[in-house]
Amino acid sequence: MRKLLNLLSNSLPKQVFSCYFFIIAFTISISSCDNKNIENKEKGTPVARVYDKYLYTTDIQSLVSQSVSQRDSAKIVQHYIDNWVQEQVVVQKARENLGSQEAYIRRKTTDYESSLVMYLYERELIEQKLDTTVERSEMREYLSKYQASFLLENTVFHLVMLQFAGKSPIIDSAKYWLNRYNEDAKVYLDGLCEEGITTCLLQDSTWKSYDEISEVMPLKWYKEKDLLSRKWVIEIIDKKGVFLLKILGSRIKGKVAPLSYVEKDIRSIILNKRKKELIKNIREKLYQEALKKSEFEIYN
Repeated sequence: MRKLLNLLSNSLPKQVFSCYFFIIAFTISISSCDNKNIENKEKGTPVARVYDKYLYTTDIQSLVSQSVSQRDSAKIVQHYIDNWVQEQVVVQKARENLGSQEAYIRRKTTDYESSLVMYLYERELIEQKLDTTVERSEMREYLSKYQASFLLENTVFHLVMLQFAGKSPIIDSAKYWLNRYNEDAKVYLDGLCEEGITTCLLQDSTWKSYDEISEVMPLKWYKEKDLLSRKWVIEIIDKKGVFLLKILGSRIKGKVAPLSYVEKDIRSIILNKRKKELIKNIREKLYQEALKKSEFEIYN
């Protein structure tokens, strides 16, 4: 026991060590066997045993930190030991009663291990080798090819939206440029946003549904049909500030979605296809290399 306490005192913070003292002392005192015979050079001295399974000091060292009080640390460690013992007892009894399914359990365990190893290996290769650059032209081509998959479920609006903290003489100027929205207007409005005079909530590449617009600004009495026919800037004063909304265009429900509205989805689809193709090619390459080196045989 002295050896175990020395081991813990050297590997644990002092304030954490004391809580282990009582738990380990109790655990070892009820076990009259000589622990020298069951020590594991890598895992240390056992603190609990269930049948032929052992819980070692190294298994519990990381359970608590210096920020946890001694009393709470002791509770955490004791709770872990109790749960570990109960779990091992149940597993052992389950194995005894499921003896006829032992082969099935081993097979499923092997399958899971193989799947996990393959997943981790393929994920590493994907991070190293996958080209994540998706050109806009490629996304446009994909949308054109699969238009039927991107029909709008709601009418969407092409828009620009600004927010001012409160009333300001700049608002009239901003409304002027929004109503005459062109390249000069974009330069002027972008300057306001960069200077912090206003907040550009939605840029002119943005397409949003009525509900999505409502999440950003209070539309109050404006309905979807009002936005469809609105040519001039909509100004709404709210407790959050002054909102200016300019509708640049719209696309009604059932039509093919604008590219910028579904750009994230298409990019994700293209990357997912690349991942699958990359994994397929890697597996085929490894198979051919193993075949060439006669590293496997298939018996008739």
